[in-house]
Amino acid sequence: MYTITDIANHLNITVRATRALYATLKPLLGKHVKHGPKNSLLFDDYSHALFERLIALKAQRSLSTAEAVEEIRGEIQEPHDQDESAPPPPNPDLIAAKDALIAHLTQENAKLNQRLDDMQRIVDTLTPLALPKPRRTLRNIFHRS
Repeated sequence: MYTITDIANHLNITVRATRALYATLKPLLGKHVKHGPKNSLLFDDYSHALFERLIALKAQRSLSTAEAVEEIRGEIQEPHDQDESAPPPPNPDLIAAKDALIAHLTQENAKLNQRLDDMQRIVDTLTPLALPKPRRTLRNIFHRS
């Protein structure tokens, strides 16, 4: 995770300029920016790459910040020809791996339950032996002379 100062130092720009770039990139960053201690902004690698791309576009093509952001938006926008609500096709390898993992965990769970039952039986047999025989009976304890 990078702070604003880290990004500013890496891109050789001021912190103020970095904040201005963040303000323009904010709609594209979304979940890639988190708040850290004292409400500081923390950027992940994706957002760091967007800052680098923005600086590169501004330098190479002499674009304004708004134009460079629109260019980046066009680059990262997904194609609209596929239906976003449709789930991706199932992957048979992942399904087989999931089923194998479920079978393994079910067996492991059965073994642990059996072991737990065995331990409970041992505890039940040892519990009467764990308490010493009382030296005085309840009648002697509560009897007043």
